[in-house]
Amino acid sequence: MTRHPWLALVDGLGLLLVLGFALQVLPARYLPFDLPLGLLALSFCVSALALLRGGLAGARVAGWAIALRMLLGLGFLGLLTLTAADISGRFGPIGPVGAGFMVFGLLLFFPYVIVFPALQLAHLTRVHGGDAARAARRLRGLLLGALTALGLALLGGRAYAMGHTADAPSEDVMRAAFAAMRGEGEAPAHVAAGPVVLELIRGGRSRAQYVGTESLHETVEGALARFGTPLPTDGHWVVSVPTRRSRPSPLPWLHLLQIAPLHDGVLLTRGDARAVETPTVLQLSGAHVAVPFAPMPVFQFGTDFGAIVARLGAQLEAGEPAGDPIVEVLRFATFTDPPFRDATHRRPLPEASEAAVRAAVVDSVEFIVRFQRADGLFGYQVDAARGIPNNAGYDFTRHAGVAYFLAQAARMLPSTRALLGAERGVRFLTQRVRPCGPHGARCVVTWNGPEFGSTALFAAALFDLRAVADTPELAQLQRDLLTFLHAQQRPDGEMRHGFDLERGEPIDVQLMYFSGEAALALVRGAASSEDPADRDAATRLLRYLAVTERDALGEPYLMGEEHWTCIAYGEYQTLLGAELPEVRDFCDRWAAFSRRVQYDEGETVWDVTGAYGLGPIIPPQMSGTATRTEAFAALASWHGDARDPDLERQVERGVQALLQHHFLPGPTHLMRRPEAMRGGTTGALGDLVVRNDFVQHAGSAYLRYLSARF
Repeated sequence: MTRHPWLALVDGLGLLLVLGFALQVLPARYLPFDLPLGLLALSFCVSALALLRGGLAGARVAGWAIALRMLLGLGFLGLLTLTAADISGRFGPIGPVGAGFMVFGLLLFFPYVIVFPALQLAHLTRVHGGDAARAARRLRGLLLGALTALGLALLGGRAYAMGHTADAPSEDVMRAAFAAMRGEGEAPAHVAAGPVVLELIRGGRSRAQYVGTESLHETVEGALARFGTPLPTDGHWVVSVPTRRSRPSPLPWLHLLQIAPLHDGVLLTRGDARAVETPTVLQLSGAHVAVPFAPMPVFQFGTDFGAIVARLGAQLEAGEPAGDPIVEVLRFATFTDPPFRDATHRRPLPEASEAAVRAAVVDSVEFIVRFQRADGLFGYQVDAARGIPNNAGYDFTRHAGVAYFLAQAARMLPSTRALLGAERGVRFLTQRVRPCGPHGARCVVTWNGPEFGSTALFAAALFDLRAVADTPELAQLQRDLLTFLHAQQRPDGEMRHGFDLERGEPIDVQLMYFSGEAALALVRGAASSEDPADRDAATRLLRYLAVTERDALGEPYLMGEEHWTCIAYGEYQTLLGAELPEVRDFCDRWAAFSRRVQYDEGETVWDVTGAYGLGPIIPPQMSGTATRTEAFAALASWHGDARDPDLERQVERGVQALLQHHFLPGPTHLMRRPEAMRGGTTGALGDLVVRNDFVQHAGSAYLRYLSARF
């Protein structure tokens, strides 16, 4: 009786891998994952036992189990292919990063779930059937069939996602359409991919909506008949013209990626009744706030498609015919009168000239000071659509960061408005400083308790403020804050970010960003006082962050979030005139990695050339672009012998991306108080909330670019 112990051992290892992934790696139970993983584990168990038993009966049982595993593998690769086809159909080419992920996935799984099971079946056929030619034919047939199925899945999935398409109307057609809406002439003819929608936007809200037909002419005439000729002028009329009409993906894990923010909307039809949410309505409602992905809630991205469908369903409930509604995704070209360059039109990148960047800094300063209270509290976040500030969840580390930016601007521009705002912000924090730890040490203490991050950035801000408005009190305050940071440092250079006020002792816990912020404060402290203790502490901390910490398997930091570390090292070079080659190497490697994920023109459906992100399906975080640009500008120099053309171009492209999304004053047709939003910056595309640290990082990036280049 022929047994196959080695094949059984391999299947046993496969069983352990599947169980380990299902029980230890997946953070939550999710039936679409659990069911196939359970079947896969069962197939490994059955085939391993059958291969150990041996003989013809064992080979047949093992063959059926292996065939089941191969079918599961083919199904998995088919779903992976359908996923790629759906994403590329809805979002366009998936770009080099997306393509890399897909190719890696296929190369990783195809040998294990298709090729190896096929080889196992061919081997069992040859050993127990005795026919090598038959085994070879079976192997070729299995592999060819698998590749054919994957090819059909790719073509079919992409066609399903693309749906029905139509050309966008020309500018001349839309000019004539808006003229007709004003009562000047006939509405032009144009056939869209779905119902054309007219909306009146006023005060940051959609006040009226008319859902027409696929004919632009009929829709404009219908709106005039309903609202009167000309259409009301107490707001901005937005015309959304569908250029694509498709059904949502049936794959449940893609429910967060059904629509591209700023481009897609949702149509719900029941009988003759229709309800639509356009990209404009979705943006105003904040529908594109990232939501958790069910199998791995730590990942948050996409748009809650189910919530949109539920809202549309509620609109059709009263008085409409019963029956299952039809849900469709519409890709829109959006037009306004007067013309506004919105997200559906490719915009040229602005020139990163000295005048343009300096003006952006001035606007950023004015935005911050405009929403600052008399007691120094900065407006935490402002709804750009309604022009309303909101201080819920106020963050004191970000307060210190904003004061740091204003002090930078006061020193580098110079700017009396920035100086006024910085002094107010510093006074607000000074009132919350109290003794912490050893004699002379002080830190910021709020209702949250001791604030390590706020203390570090406060000390960094005082360096700039003292350069333009020094006093003995500010000098002593900076020294006391630095004394606290010294007391928080471990022997290996790392910082302890917590502090127990009652016991007067540090708490050895680490949080993202704080150590890099402390490094910047210590470098600036060394430049202010020439105290060798400050320099030694900064050196040890930078080496820990850039070298020692990278050797830890479970490091608590992410390489992509170490902007403060490299900002601190940039100032270590310029202020202290010293080099740390290992830290420079880390920052250079981070910059090189970031260049690979910096968007080129046309890589996504959004205007994000120069921004940083991963693939075309998730809008990049502009705040992340600002922090990277700020860090790389601190490392770059357009002068001297140590120039790095790649780094210079990378920084310039980052500044251009920030300028493109800087509110000048921005999408005015969506804003209740457009001029009040001049100088604002949102964290991500499609978001209309301006948080103060978004403006701070963009403004600091502008300042460092000006300092390095001009």
